[in-house]
Amino acid sequence: MQGYSSAKMTVELPPGLPRPSSLRGGAIRDEGASPEGVVDNPNDLLVSASTEILVRDIIDSLLKRYPGFIWAIQPDERGGIFNIFCTNFSSKWGYTIKIADIQHDAKRVEAMRAGGEILRRFGYPADKYDLSLDRAYVRRRPGSNEAIPNLTGVKSANVKQQTQAEVELAIVEGRAEVVTRPDGTQVIQVPR
Repeated sequence: MQGYSSAKMTVELPPGLPRPSSLRGGAIRDEGASPEGVVDNPNDLLVSASTEILVRDIIDSLLKRYPGFIWAIQPDERGGIFNIFCTNFSSKWGYTIKIADIQHDAKRVEAMRAGGEILRRFGYPADKYDLSLDRAYVRRRPGSNEAIPNLTGVKSANVKQQTQAEVELAIVEGRAEVVTRPDGTQVIQVPR
């Protein structure tokens, strides 16, 4: 599996995607990169061997569980955390887990939970990446390719229930209405 990483971030690319345009171990300087730059290979990470092994295990687990997505891990040994990102959507918004919570978990359950939560926060409905699903479900900023996460702080299992309650209240209060389209489908519409 090819990939790239910085002193604080590792990105594994699915097979078939081109490598970033840097030399092995050479820095890529762009506005989205960390100050240390980005390296092509996890072997070039400036972290302890145990942290490097955890990073590799987490990446491998995420790629197996959620194929087609581009995952990034940002280890912070001093802080004792890993930041996990799905760069298909954002390299800014991710999920933080404690190294201690994942260190002795051979199945990397917390990392799988983090990956699933990231996908749910961005509104992605599946476990395998598909561009058509991305276009249909992931909200993007107008004029940009930046994905907009759901940052309500509500656990994703409760988001649907909370949204349903908000919609029902808006209908009762007259702030929204159910409209039947000519094809028979019903949609919620906010009166202008």
